[in-house]
Amino acid sequence: MRPSVLAVLLLFVALLSGPAFARSPEVATVGAVSAGPSVLLTIAADGSIRVDSVLVRGDAAITGALKAAVAHGKTEVTIACDKSRPYGEVIHVMDLCKQAGLTKIAFAVAP
Repeated sequence: MRPSVLAVLLLFVALLSGPAFARSPEVATVGAVSAGPSVLLTIAADGSIRVDSVLVRGDAAITGALKAAVAHGKTEVTIACDKSRPYGEVIHVMDLCKQAGLTKIAFAVAP
């Protein structure tokens, strides 16, 4: 049986609370979004990625769009990923967010 994306994300969030990730971006509770300036990164079922509704292709374009958001004062990213996508994609996108300078990561999950 394949674990759900939510279960994997909860496990990942629990792992991030350990001392090895003390300097990593803050990880918000799954589904919680703060009122601060936020960028929405969406991974669709077909694997396409949108940053604030703009379609981006490739790591350089994703990082560039995220850096532009940071330059406009955004400090938080909310990642919404279709449940059919491998969790490794979410982790990769989280790394790109960190490289772009985003300091807080939240996850949007379907009820």
